[in-house]
Amino acid sequence: MHNNLQISAFELISKLSELNILVFLNGDDLKIESKSPLSNENRNLIRQNKPSLLNYLQLNDSTIKTQTHYLGMQPSPCTNTHRLELFWSILGDCIEERKEFIFPCENVDEADELRKLTYTLVFQFNDRWEVLLDDLVVKAKPPRSNAVPNTY
Repeated sequence: MHNNLQISAFELISKLSELNILVFLNGDDLKIESKSPLSNENRNLIRQNKPSLLNYLQLNDSTIKTQTHYLGMQPSPCTNTHRLELFWSILGDCIEERKEFIFPCENVDEADELRKLTYTLVFQFNDRWEVLLDDLVVKAKPPRSNAVPNTY
């Protein structure tokens, strides 16, 4: 029976993810993120399955924290959706215009995650950007000397 709860919670999380609804563990409660308001159907589905969702996420939380993934990044992002969209927007412009990237982070976990992500996005064998973490600020500099700092 316990495995059935995990499978159904996993399937529910997958279904919600396909609808761009993200479900996270937030202390002893659920955190729901969605770009658009939840429909009554989805709201009721989450409410009815809250105990199994909490159980599933709590059981997998310790496993997730100990897993190492591509370039040391975790499967559950530390950076919230809005901040990640801002990060992508600024970094994309800096890469395209070949100017220095500067992004202040809110905490150590976010800074570490975004430093790794920045490195994976700007690194190429024939175009080596310098990526560094200065306190809680992620910086990336293109190899050209005429790079212009961005204005965040």
